[in-house]
Amino acid sequence: MHGFASSFSGDWGRTGWADLLLDEGVQAVDVSLPGHNDPTASDQVTDYVNIVEPIWRQLDLHTPITAVGFSAGAEVLLRVACEHPEAFERLVLLGLGDRALRPNNVERLVEALGEDQEPDDVRLRVFWRLVESNASPRAALKAFLARDRQPLTASDLASVTCPVLSIVGSQEQISQDELADCLTSVEILSVEGADHFGLTSKFETIDAVLRFLELG
Repeated sequence: MHGFASSFSGDWGRTGWADLLLDEGVQAVDVSLPGHNDPTASDQVTDYVNIVEPIWRQLDLHTPITAVGFSAGAEVLLRVACEHPEAFERLVLLGLGDRALRPNNVERLVEALGEDQEPDDVRLRVFWRLVESNASPRAALKAFLARDRQPLTASDLASVTCPVLSIVGSQEQISQDELADCLTSVEILSVEGADHFGLTSKFETIDAVLRFLELG
């Protein structure tokens, strides 16, 4: 599952993941985050309160699930696994770490997405441009981002018993200690020299995931 304001093609197609999986006889399933890649997506924040069930209705057709998620996609997949742990065989979380257990600090980004001009802040500008290039209306992605998101708790994560691989880039400065303490079976990896947006294109990331999935 892709990250915020991205797509299957953006995170998994252009970076070579989909082709590598096909080489191993695995067909990746394209599932978009709610509000993403849909010109008719709702711009109402209330329509994104229940983030798990729209995803689960798509994934349930493909259980048992081996899933890989990046950033917001990783968090949503983790939430699905907390509520439907029996359906997951393996789970890979990229660019998430302990942020799954923290409140979202998205107020500045939500505000920036309401402006017609690019923000001066470089990080906000990257997201602003991603939103502009997405197939969904900017208002829909803004609503997705502004939804009421409660941090996951140790109790939530205790239900996830499948093997988990969590990877962040060394330049992201994201801790993974608390996440590791809360999960039953987890491998932790930091990819040297990778920032958040470059994590999925790093060979070390792809290689580690393929080995974790017992492919290649």
